[in-house]
This record gives sequence, structure tokens and C-alpha cells, in this order.
Amino acid sequence: PHDSRDELAFIEKQWRHLTYESREFQTRFENSLPALRNAFLIQFVDGHYYSMSEQEIRERMESYGWDVDGRSFSFSTIELFDLAGRESGFSEGDKQSVAFAAANIVEELVRSRDVEVSVV
Repeated sequence: PHDSRDELAFIEKQWRHLTYESREFQTRFENSLPALRNAFLIQFVDGHYYSMSEQEIRERMESYGWDVDGRSFSFSTIELFDLAGRESGFSEGDKQSVAFAAANIVEELVRSRDVEVSVV
């Protein structure tokens, strides 16, 4: 005899598993979003999207969570380097600290505008 309760329990178990996986995927995607946005900006500034139309770029930006409706955008890069050019300059940890400090300064300077600062 075929028990429909077992079948419903199986379907419910599968549904719960898929719901859990969907939430996990969404969380991972949201946690990865800053890195994806950063990678997009680097590639954009490097000219990798030259052949794309403005609409295609806007759609890509929107997929990374930017609000693009009725907005215009500009991108700038700031490169930090050791002026002395010595090997004994900043340690790797110091370089990261200086980069984040510089990003905080830039964010403070442009606070009145809708600006995103990425550190690479």
C-alpha cells in the first residue's frame, strides 16, 4: 500500500532543504558582493568593458547592488606608493593599514556625495 503521508513528508523535507540552501546561497552572495563590486570596478577602470553599451554596464552595476536609475557615475583611482622607493619601506601589514586609512580619508572628504570607496 502506498502511503501518501510518507510522500508528503518526503516533499516537505526536500522543500525545507531547498529553502535552507537558497538562504545559504543568498547569504554567501551578499557576503561576496563587496568583492564582486570591487572586481567590477577594477576591470572597468582597466578598460575590460569598453565594448559594452552603457545599458549593459548599468545592468551589470545593478546586478551588483548599485542603484543606477537616473544617476551618472564617475570612477577615480588613487594609487599609493612608497615615495622613497626603498625595499625596507612599509611592511605588508603597514601597507594594508595605510591603504585603509587612505580609503577612510577619501570617504570623509566625499561624505556629502553618494560615493563608494574600494581598497585594492
